[in-house]
Amino acid sequence: MAPSHALKTCHAARLARTFVTSSSANSAVHDPHGGLAWYMSRSNAGGVSQTVAVSPGSRYRLDFWHAVGDGSSWRRVTATVTAGDAVVASTKTPIRADTQWYEVTLDFTAPKDCTAVTVTITENTWLRVDDVSLVEII
Repeated sequence: MAPSHALKTCHAARLARTFVTSSSANSAVHDPHGGLAWYMSRSNAGGVSQTVAVSPGSRYRLDFWHAVGDGSSWRRVTATVTAGDAVVASTKTPIRADTQWYEVTLDFTAPKDCTAVTVTITENTWLRVDDVSLVEII
């Protein structure tokens, strides 16, 4: 059951607008989770990263959709939020052996002296990600 927090969209936080660049070539994932396109890296250990403004001490939720792409049983995604060199929050998806889209969420609190965090989403092989957002939990 999902937490019943009110969500407010954080300014400069629609990460998907920067990340979405891909087509379905060489992938068993042929349709985006939402919209017309999704991000897919074409190299092992692919990923995306963006720095976004945050309010010090505020709570946030990173949300995105991830698909493995070919049914391999050893692929997983890591999402990390950093402030400078410090890791604020991180999560890894379970290993999946199918080509379905799965939602990933990561809640975190911005450090008290922090006005920006870097969100990085990587996979140990070709990354497929869609509908990325960062919202303030109010």
